[in-house]
Amino acid sequence: MSRKKEGSWGDDVGSAAWARIVAPAPGDLRIVQALVNTVDLVTGVDDLASPRAVADWLARWRLVPPDAEIAKADFQRALDVRDGLRTMVGANRGGSVDAAALAKLDRAVFAVALRVRFDAGGATRYEPTGDGFEGALGRLVQLVASARAEGLWRRLKLCADPDCRRAFFDGSQNRAGKWCSMSRCGGRFKSRAFRRRHPGHRQG
Repeated sequence: MSRKKEGSWGDDVGSAAWARIVAPAPGDLRIVQALVNTVDLVTGVDDLASPRAVADWLARWRLVPPDAEIAKADFQRALDVRDGLRTMVGANRGGSVDAAALAKLDRAVFAVALRVRFDAGGATRYEPTGDGFEGALGRLVQLVASARAEGLWRRLKLCADPDCRRAFFDGSQNRAGKWCSMSRCGGRFKSRAFRRRHPGHRQG
């Protein structure tokens, strides 16, 4: 399976509308961020609405070959992985964990195999051993495990704006970020709060 060098994803990869607004997660953690953002919980638009759409998305991120086919059962597993990762990301900002979604995630990745590698400095890394769809799931699990080990995972959060809820990477020094974009969702929240405090005020 060919992959680009970590952190070298071009603007042509994962260039959904949200990607032009939300700061991307560093390196290949951006793949997890992109997966979580394949569904818009406000509009209901789902980029993974069919097995073919899942295969195309995985191929775009070079997780499977371009001609890969996704079985119906694996299509549901892909959605379960996405929903489980979303609830995990939501918990990084203090949200509750959907136990049912987490259980489905566990079942979806149960058969995934990772190989542990050790470098000269004694650090460990994980490598997926499967091919095709199983290898793609293994790669996603590896990315989560690596992000946890590097202290990056808890910076991946869901936007606090109920009209957004996109996954964003909190790059703030104190890790207190709430908005995927301060100029967009943060500004919109401030405008709403101002109007609640000053109902008779007209801007402009």
